[in-house]
Amino acid sequence: MRRHLIPLLGLLLVACGSPSPKQTYRSTQRDLSRSSNAFDADTQERITDRVARLCEEYRAGKIQTAEDLHYTDAVLWRAQDVESLDLGIVIAHLADQKGHPNSLKYAAYATDRQCLMRGKPQRYGTQMAYSLVNDRWSLYATNPITTDQERAKMGIPPLADLQARADRKNAEPNTLPLGSR
Repeated sequence: MRRHLIPLLGLLLVACGSPSPKQTYRSTQRDLSRSSNAFDADTQERITDRVARLCEEYRAGKIQTAEDLHYTDAVLWRAQDVESLDLGIVIAHLADQKGHPNSLKYAAYATDRQCLMRGKPQRYGTQMAYSLVNDRWSLYATNPITTDQERAKMGIPPLADLQARADRKNAEPNTLPLGSR
């Protein structure tokens, strides 16, 4: 009996294929909501694997619809490498061109992550960090040239609202990394 289960399991995996971009997005969200620290190595490894798989599937032409493009980018903006973030920005614009609402916000997230990776101020103000020294969340440095109108075009709130979000996060009891209080 056992001898027959292994090939059967393999057939099931091949028949089912890989998870859809929407399923991959949901798995990523589930991982992040369960983790006490979104930056733990196991969570980041799973996200990195998902990013790599989605990039491969996109390049192979398997991700075409506006919805699939949107959910792909909703995972890719969390990439740890500039190349995947570049692809995420392209995909967000394609999803937008195909009519998916809210796709450009992921291009803004990816752009800000790229800026930070390059040691530059973020453009839109979407990324924040927790400081153990100050025991606070705060926005990373933001390029003052970017206007709230530019943010709005990307589906991003005004900078004052982004700062208020960081302030609210500081006021909430369970939003700080473990061991910080």
